[in-house]
Amino acid sequence: MGPKGDAKLDTTVRRDASNLDSGQLAFLSVVKPLNAAGMLRPARSPREDLDAAKAWAGQMAEAQADSIRLLKDADLPGARRPAGQLVAELEAGLPFWRQAAKASDADTFLARLRSVDQHNGHTHIRRIRELLDLPLPTTTPTQARHETSAPGPA
Repeated sequence: MGPKGDAKLDTTVRRDASNLDSGQLAFLSVVKPLNAAGMLRPARSPREDLDAAKAWAGQMAEAQADSIRLLKDADLPGARRPAGQLVAELEAGLPFWRQAAKASDADTFLARLRSVDQHNGHTHIRRIRELLDLPLPTTTPTQARHETSAPGPA
């Protein structure tokens, strides 16, 4: 490879809907609510702005419930088993998002986020992406979302 900027691509980095098969498109539609809500994470920590953090947790709970519903109805050929496992993980984590949205203090909020992380389903998401021939993320959304806001393992 030559100097920076001289690299050649064999394929497009960006995929649009016309480049996706029905299973790929279905899965990306399923995780869209979670990805969109995850991007809305407040810049300030829960210790600095608990109300904003709680509002965001409420948005995440709604997004997770939407993704669960969509996932149950999605046709994901070749990925049905990990999709079922993902539903179970997301359902197990959903109450913690709802509890975080009602937390009385930052410590409680952060504890609920750590519980969410125990049921984030990222192993199943990675497996589904592999089975559907979708690129794998370099970091998990939860890691990116929590690594600066929650003490302990993310």
